[in-house]
Amino acid sequence: MTATHAKRGNRRYRYYVTREPSGEEPAWRIGARDIEVIVEDRVKALLLDADRVRRMAIGADPRQAEIAARAATQLASAALLPRLLHLGLRRIDLHEDRIDMVIGERALLGACSILVPDDHDAVIAIMAPVTRVRRGSELKLVVPGLGTMPSRAPDPQLVGLVAEAFALRETMLKTGKPVSVIAAEAGKCRKRMMRLSPLAWLAPDIVEAIVQGSQPATLTHQKLLSTVLPIQWQEQRVVLGFA
Repeated sequence: MTATHAKRGNRRYRYYVTREPSGEEPAWRIGARDIEVIVEDRVKALLLDADRVRRMAIGADPRQAEIAARAATQLASAALLPRLLHLGLRRIDLHEDRIDMVIGERALLGACSILVPDDHDAVIAIMAPVTRVRRGSELKLVVPGLGTMPSRAPDPQLVGLVAEAFALRETMLKTGKPVSVIAAEAGKCRKRMMRLSPLAWLAPDIVEAIVQGSQPATLTHQKLLSTVLPIQWQEQRVVLGFA
């Protein structure tokens, strides 16, 4: 896959794409941040696995196992994406249901301040299960079992929708006016305001996920606005894809 980008207004969107589709291999177009977050998270989890780092270091120099574990923890505390090649990442394979990563032990231990012989060619294989979900014209990568996207930048349209709903609720509570009157006074569409008002009673964890950008990939602002929202929070989680 190769890197590319598209612009919409002042915003720049990065993607990874395959070659032109053929009968055997359809083209893939994946948001760059989707796959980068998953890879970065898996490498961070490896660095924070002190026992695994110690076992790798013992194969090179048993005396420095604790040094390696401490250094790996320190590395994990900073942004890893710009340093993945330095940490030994050799290859990323994207499959229908998983992402496979290969990391060279020699480079990784070297980044942890451990001198490793040149002939040390052991590798670490990491697998991250994923599901591809279509969101509009784009394919999103979802980590199955979590019901959420990996952490990413919040969707400004979703966040704005929830903020608008809470502002409407505050106006209703302060003035005692119905939605139709508030809409007329504000010069806004009454039907849209009626659909907006139930969103002010979203489950707190759903609101938090939207603000943090960890909502399901299938939850767009159009879907949130058009969904008939149940009162029960658990039912909300089901219809919006959180459970």
